[in-house]
Amino acid sequence: MLEERRKKKILIGCSSAINEGKGILTYSKILAESLNQDYEIHFYSKKANDLAWFEANRIKYIHFDVANTSKQNVLELKTYICENKIDYIINNDVIYINILKPAIETPVVNVFHLTRYAILSCALLNEKYINRHIVISNDMLKTVCSKKIDISKVTKILNAINTEDLSYAKKDFTKLRIFCGTENTERKGGKDIIKLIEVLKQSEINFEFVWIGKKTQKVKDSVVGDDRFTIGLRLPREEFLNVMAKSNIYLFPSNEEGCPMSLKEAMTQGLVPIAKNSIGAMNEIITHGKDGFLLNSSDWLKSTKKIIFKFEELEKKLAIMSVNAHEKIKADFNANRLKNDYIELLNEIDEEANTTTNEKLKKISELTYYDWHRLPYPSSINNFSDFIARLRYKFGILEKSNVK
Repeated sequence: MLEERRKKKILIGCSSAINEGKGILTYSKILAESLNQDYEIHFYSKKANDLAWFEANRIKYIHFDVANTSKQNVLELKTYICENKIDYIINNDVIYINILKPAIETPVVNVFHLTRYAILSCALLNEKYINRHIVISNDMLKTVCSKKIDISKVTKILNAINTEDLSYAKKDFTKLRIFCGTENTERKGGKDIIKLIEVLKQSEINFEFVWIGKKTQKVKDSVVGDDRFTIGLRLPREEFLNVMAKSNIYLFPSNEEGCPMSLKEAMTQGLVPIAKNSIGAMNEIITHGKDGFLLNSSDWLKSTKKIIFKFEELEKKLAIMSVNAHEKIKADFNANRLKNDYIELLNEIDEEANTTTNEKLKKISELTYYDWHRLPYPSSINNFSDFIARLRYKFGILEKSNVK
């Protein structure tokens, strides 16, 4: 009887706990689920309050505690990698992996999720020791190339979603149903959404407007008594997607993204996106006029108002665009394609004569340690330390750890 071949083991690092975060967490979970049949998956993240997802998918779980010293977390990670004989590491914004890489031979694939902030600085840390760098948009590729990273180690892989997990039915465009699922921040284009709401408040058109996002309480207060608006709901992910599915237009005025998961989720469910052609993969996801609207950042608000007030005239066109949006994401951004791209990449690493890069391994005592780089979830400014932490995050300043 032939001995069963051992599945190779992948440790997937994720900066968010399983019950926190959005984009990076969603990406990490989809990656884990898609590779789970071919590899034994170990998931490394902040401590989770609910282990149901790990148990349902038979994924092994290891957590770190940002309250511990950086060195303690790094040493515990090294022990786990050695004891469990991890074959590959795919890192999504966990600084402890970047800190440790110079001291381990295990190949590391590092995913760039944003083109700035501490998230970019973390991805660049010890980059010459990293075996492969993944970028998720052309804009990100330009940024990474500008950092003088060895371009032969960079691969572009657009992310994906589990399209089978999302409901789809042909949309009714006889009534305008707008959905927005981004937080009210400068990066996410919150000011443009607020200005659009001010215009819609004064109109007499028949519509539904749902905005599910953080920092929306003041906006919610401003529309009290107008039942066309539903603002400020905080929903679990499944309910969030169910509410989204009842809409037909998806507002996405973000000024900077990677390869946005929520945009693909909306299009999969048949919503027609109205997005900015800003930094990120929006122009690689949307074909303007065919499966969505991709508008210049400088006049997104003006152009969006024109689309909304011509909604009745555009009914037939929007219905066609809705179907196109769904079919595009299902064909080009599905989890099976993501899985195959990663399997091909890992096979390339296997075939290389030197998977440890050309850099000499360091001893643990020679590593440089940095503190956790992300803001707490949810974040707020309560004192001067919080203010400094926010500045460090915004300008991508990593803080060296005081503990040796």
